[in-house]
Amino acid sequence: MAKIILDKKTFSPIIECQRAVFFDSLEKREKNGTFEIPFTDRNYKCMPYLESVLHSKIQGLSFFSGGGGLDIGAQMAGIKVLTSLDFEKDAVATLMANKFFAHTEHRLDDIRNVKATDFDKVLKVNNPEKLVLLGGPPCQPFSKAGYWKTLSQRLGPDDPRNMIGSYLGIIDEIKPDGFILENDPEMEPGLRKNFPSLFFKSKM
Repeated sequence: MAKIILDKKTFSPIIECQRAVFFDSLEKREKNGTFEIPFTDRNYKCMPYLESVLHSKIQGLSFFSGGGGLDIGAQMAGIKVLTSLDFEKDAVATLMANKFFAHTEHRLDDIRNVKATDFDKVLKVNNPEKLVLLGGPPCQPFSKAGYWKTLSQRLGPDDPRNMIGSYLGIIDEIKPDGFILENDPEMEPGLRKNFPSLFFKSKM
């Protein structure tokens, strides 16, 4: 079994109440100001999927791409990711360094600056038979993880980090065959109320 060693200083950016809970949970693993956390390496490998996904006609445009977790899953499921987008420089640098996305166009930008016509060229060149949009907008406005805040303190849809409307807007402009919106379950009631056409009953 492998293990990862983390220094206490690693957690300094985390707010104090969350940091205290985390430290309490790892109390027995602390040694000289560090935590030793054992883990099992499942050895999940994505590169064997690359050759087949390069020829896939089911293709995707990624937003809020981050380090590429959702995009890796999409490509392993057979969706060739044509473009990625994030406004964090380090996130884009991470994607550019990942050989699993060597064929992907990476863009450092804010989704609020993006319009459907920005993707006309890449879609014309690749000509997907099915197009899927991928995105996990920031969840902080809705997440239960902010348990230290009362409901009255939550800004919800008015939170400046809320970019769900921007994502839905680009979906409406591009009109793909499908899309993935990964987020916190707390946002679902509002979406059902304001965008009922996004939901359907599964027959499975």
